[in-house]
Parts: sequence; C-alpha cells; structure tokens
Amino acid sequence: MDIKIIGIIVNPRKDNVLRLIQNLDKWTLQYTNKISFYLCTNDSPYINSTFNNFKISTESEILAQADVIVTLGGDGTILRTVAKLKDNAPRFLGVNLGGLGFLADTPPER
Repeated sequence: MDIKIIGIIVNPRKDNVLRLIQNLDKWTLQYTNKISFYLCTNDSPYINSTFNNFKISTESEILAQADVIVTLGGDGTILRTVAKLKDNAPRFLGVNLGGLGFLADTPPER
C-alpha cells in the first residue's frame, strides 16, 4: 500500500503538544513531494495554525482520506478516533502524551 496521505489528530489539552507539532512540521519537509500531511487540532485556540507543510483539516476528512493516522495524545485519543471510523481501516500510530500508554505506546521523541 502506497502512503499518500498521513493524517494527524491531536488532543490539544496535552502538555507540549504544540512543540511536538512544530517538530513534526519540520520533519515532514523531507517528504513534501511524496506525501500530503493533514492536521486536525480540533480548533484549539492553544495551537498555532500556521505550519509549513500541514494542511489544516477536520477529523472527519482525515478519517475518510488518510492512509495512515497518527494520534498525538494518549489511549483516550486513539479510542475516540477509532470509534469514529466508518468503513475505512487505515494504519494507526499512537504517540503517547498521556500517562498509561497501553494503546498509544510510542514516545514523542521517536
């Protein structure tokens, strides 16, 4: 499966999430000619919406189009996202910004 669209869904209430998004935005620059990156911040007033390579999108658009979904939050962010999926079953990566990290077990530095 070719990856053409990566959607990032954020729990905006997590500490340091803006810094992580800014770092991801820099990282994505090396893939701009191959992959489109969509970001859903859930309209958070705490997250700056000016990024170099992210297209700001709604959660429903990301869930309908993305080949891969990355959640930035915790287990609850993954569960809320998966519950909204319809027929599409994209690949998932859960980045743990929470406490337990049973489902979202990838640390932000990775």
